[in-house]
Amino acid sequence: MKYLFSILFLLAAFTSDAQQSFKDEKQNKKEQKQKIKALYAAYMTQELKLDENDAKKFWPVQEQYSSEIKSVNKTPQITEIEREEATLNIRKKYNEKFSKLIGRERTDLFFKKDKEFRNKMVEGLKKKRMEKRGGKKNQE
Repeated sequence: MKYLFSILFLLAAFTSDAQQSFKDEKQNKKEQKQKIKALYAAYMTQELKLDENDAKKFWPVQEQYSSEIKSVNKTPQITEIEREEATLNIRKKYNEKFSKLIGRERTDLFFKKDKEFRNKMVEGLKKKRMEKRGGKKNQE
């Protein structure tokens, strides 16, 4: 009977730790997303040379753009070609909106720098994953 209680106690403790770990991980992901969003805003504001007036007009439209792109990327029942086509259509739609707000040159620069930022983020994540894998191999 003591053995059963010991096992139940250990199981409860482990479950509690796992739940806390999951909550911590979820909070860390949320914080990480906020940091990335802040870095993105600072990077784009600097690269596009947005003044306060431009920024007030630009960022709400950029949020709509980003939301539409995300929804296309999260749609599981479409093919890659359909996803690329939908993304291109969104980019065309927002090309006009951004051009009215910040001009054609900065709009073109926005699309270039947006892609550049995302590529840098992907490279950074890949590098972190490789370091984690390498660190685990070295520990074994």
